[in-house]
Amino acid sequence: MRDGYGVPVQPKRAAHGDTPSPSLHYPFSQLRGLEARGRIVLIEDDPDIQEVISYSLTQAGFSVRIAGSAKNGLDAACRGADLVLLDLNLPDGDGLEICRHLRRRSASSSTPILIISARSDAADKDRGREAGATDYLVKPFSLKELVSRCRTHVRRA
Repeated sequence: MRDGYGVPVQPKRAAHGDTPSPSLHYPFSQLRGLEARGRIVLIEDDPDIQEVISYSLTQAGFSVRIAGSAKNGLDAACRGADLVLLDLNLPDGDGLEICRHLRRRSASSSTPILIISARSDAADKDRGREAGATDYLVKPFSLKELVSRCRTHVRRA
């Protein structure tokens, strides 16, 4: 079974008498009343980081579309997202420029952008905010913190 982004969804086995969570059984786009919520685009080139973040967010009920390059990330974000997670160090482009580009496009101008980067200087965080980022999280970070921030930004979107 796959969600609206083509990501495999593994149904959770319910214990006797339990009702399984619908977000684990149905594509996200088919959940009544939540069609426009919880869609996250992850723009990250490291496959290990992609896997860990995607798994954690999917387990938290989000639908995640992974883009391993700047070009694919721009395309994915412009097709619709409730939140963009953006790494700054990409092999084919600068994350800050991607952030600026997303802010200039009407389809993504109000989409929250959470930068996830190993750049930890205050100046880097300032440049991220100036480029249009909503939030900034320094790697390595707690996955619980990431999920919490994603929930907050999607709720506000």
